[in-house]
Amino acid sequence: NLAEHAHQQGIALVEKLNQELADHPAVGQVRNLGLLIGITLSQDAPTLPAIALQNGLLINVTAGNVIRLLPPLIITEADGAEIATRLKQSVHQWFNESK
Repeated sequence: NLAEHAHQQGIALVEKLNQELADHPAVGQVRNLGLLIGITLSQDAPTLPAIALQNGLLINVTAGNVIRLLPPLIITEADGAEIATRLKQSVHQWFNESK
């Protein structure tokens, strides 16, 4: 069942994102509805999508400070782990460049 798979992978990805980003001072809440994931930042991040793209990750930032992820419904746990790793790298790079 694709809907159940998306729900379960959304839960797993949010857990992994919380683990990877928990120590970052600019990261607030990580929330989701299935695989639609939003991550609130403490400041606007207009350059973050370009940085993430350089790291092989397609994201957008809405409302100035909310990272929006929408991975495919057929994502695997390994894919989710890779997304979390690349997003962590991108957020750290963005944060260091925005100082």
